[in-house]
Amino acid sequence: MLGIREVVLAHIIDIGTTGSTSIGPDADALFASQAEAIERAGIRVHVDTTVGYPPYAIEQIAEQHSASLIVIGSHGKGLFVATFSGSVSSDLVRISTRPILLAVLSALGQAEQSSDVCGRLLSRVLFPTDFTEASSIAAGYLEQLASHGLGTVNIVHVVDNTVGNGIEFKRCDAQEQLAIIAGKLLNAGAATVNTEVLVGSPE
Repeated sequence: MLGIREVVLAHIIDIGTTGSTSIGPDADALFASQAEAIERAGIRVHVDTTVGYPPYAIEQIAEQHSASLIVIGSHGKGLFVATFSGSVSSDLVRISTRPILLAVLSALGQAEQSSDVCGRLLSRVLFPTDFTEASSIAAGYLEQLASHGLGTVNIVHVVDNTVGNGIEFKRCDAQEQLAIIAGKLLNAGAATVNTEVLVGSPE
């Protein structure tokens, strides 16, 4: 669906926690089976194992292979806690210069369920935007995904009512900007685009 042609399967040995500089036999077997599964799907696989602090090592490997996307799993303490509490994924999001797909493992389910979940990955997308440069870059990535099965996109902007006046003017301005983004996504091939302007605290 995403037009994936090549995967770099990376394993980082965190010497700070393992005290070892080599991969164990059990992990090695699991790593090999993952590579084989990807190859059976018709995707080329490169295997890269290195030692270091995982977030920086992952970003370095992505840079070396000119990766267009980093996919990383997140273990279940709830999305906010797991993502933004000093974890590998949070540090990677902070330092990386490329898009990151954070796969919440509990949402993927068992192996037999994950295929169906991944098949619906782009069926319904929520895109919150504050119209900053970072949001504009994210919108550009969505446009690139439009030709790869992007279904319904819900674009949301929150007008902050805790700062300044002119709420109604800000609401109208936001609606106009959302309409422009929606038009670009539809022209790029998105199936459906909905827009909504909310008033409140963005946090």
